[in-house]
Amino acid sequence: MNRRDFIKTAALATLAISMPINVFAADNCTVKTRYGTFNGFIDKNGVKTWLGIPYAQPPVEKLRWRAPQPLKPTNKAFDAKNFGFTACQDIDKNEGASGNPQSEDCLTLNIFTRGNGKNLPVMVFICGGA
Repeated sequence: MNRRDFIKTAALATLAISMPINVFAADNCTVKTRYGTFNGFIDKNGVKTWLGIPYAQPPVEKLRWRAPQPLKPTNKAFDAKNFGFTACQDIDKNEGASGNPQSEDCLTLNIFTRGNGKNLPVMVFICGGA
């Protein structure tokens, strides 16, 4: 898979997760998608948050060193209240994320929104490394 195809795959996963089947529940910040039900939270500023959402199968064992593989649809519920793992890297005092828990299984998204409307802006950050 080339870079363009990877970005398209990640974008489609983002859209699938950000376009819920059900409307956001005001009381519990739960969203249902074809990839499962994700239970997030609302912070003190009213920002709805879902953390550590997988956008591809974990790249471990037989999937290691291969292109990201799409998620399989499921009815499973996920607790989306904690950040996913950081990619494996040396601990660097200038790179704060390097101190977070690390794993090969780091293909996750963090989603934040303040609104309930349609066609809200989306920002995607792709870590470029050095």
